[in-house]
Amino acid sequence: MKIIIKANKAPRARLTAACALLLALSMLLTGCTAIRNYLREAFATPEPALTAAPDASAEPDPTKQPPLTRPPRTVDAFSDLPELEGVRYDYFAIPDIILKLMSKADIELYKRVVLAYFAGEESVPVEPGEEEHPDLWRVIDMYCPVFFLDVDDTTITETPTEIAWKYGDKAAHASNIAMFEERIDDLLSCVPDEGLPIMRLLAMYKEYTRQIEYDGALTVEDDESSPYVYRHSVNALMDCVGVCWCFARGFNFLICQLGFESATVHGLRGGDDAIHEWVVFRDGTEWRYCDPTWDIYGTLTYFGFTIRVREHYNYAENRVYVLEGTRLRASRYFPVNDTFYSPLYTNICSGDDYRLEPETDEIVFMRSLGLGGMQDTISFNVLTGEVKYR
Repeated sequence: MKIIIKANKAPRARLTAACALLLALSMLLTGCTAIRNYLREAFATPEPALTAAPDASAEPDPTKQPPLTRPPRTVDAFSDLPELEGVRYDYFAIPDIILKLMSKADIELYKRVVLAYFAGEESVPVEPGEEEHPDLWRVIDMYCPVFFLDVDDTTITETPTEIAWKYGDKAAHASNIAMFEERIDDLLSCVPDEGLPIMRLLAMYKEYTRQIEYDGALTVEDDESSPYVYRHSVNALMDCVGVCWCFARGFNFLICQLGFESATVHGLRGGDDAIHEWVVFRDGTEWRYCDPTWDIYGTLTYFGFTIRVREHYNYAENRVYVLEGTRLRASRYFPVNDTFYSPLYTNICSGDDYRLEPETDEIVFMRSLGLGGMQDTISFNVLTGEVKYR
């Protein structure tokens, strides 16, 4: 007897159908992914490229802001300076970062004007190509303030071939320079000969801000014969009176004499476009802000202040500039460390009742508790940023 076994084809058929369905789904999904990728690449907005934080020592990056309209200087801009007889301070202590932002014309004319001034001359030639020098007078005010001690703005004349000026009393020119340097001696006499550079700078800051007094009357009447309508840093240095740019540029000159890289920056306040000017200086590898104007009478609140503080007073960081020939944003060139000294603004450590202790690298504050004359003592370490309650 022959036995015939009939296979059940139903499970095999179902398996085949399932495999076919899975294959179809796979093909469909693959196709959808390919289509989706194609559409994304064809129509989606490209992701912005991620870049490293700007290097302050690097040349300006033309992809980050409009290119400079003037060529950068070379590192050896002042390598050929002659000895200035009878002059003891450094009137060419312009930081490399500022020189890189100045035009060749600004640098050459600065050198020419300063050397001519100390020689008692009253004019310098302007060479072809040097007719535009947008930062010359600002930089002179920042790094050679003595120029405006016996040269009045209204006597300055400029032609395509010459810059000329007159002395108030030419016979007193040499004695005016000596008087200026003696005054700088007095201002720097508070600085200890040894110790941390930042402690030496703080000693200067304390003395300088104790002496200066704000006086808005130091602006002069706008005269069509001259575009220079403001007083200068020499007013803050010699007479201890002035306005914000006088105090900032005067302090800038002083700390450059201590060996710091320093410059002033200026900002426009939101709402009324009021202009303010303060200082940025390099402490080791970090750039810091300080503001002698707002620390007038010897307070220590706006030393190393944060960008948030400045923005609180409507000086937006994107409206803070350096120099004035082009609108160069200060943040592009000075990556300011704005948190290290932040305790000084918290009113934990503020006011004029403080002393410097170089032995422990500390700023020490006395704070009244209002309880029968009780006080506590707080210290801020300038190396670590540590705050201690004693």
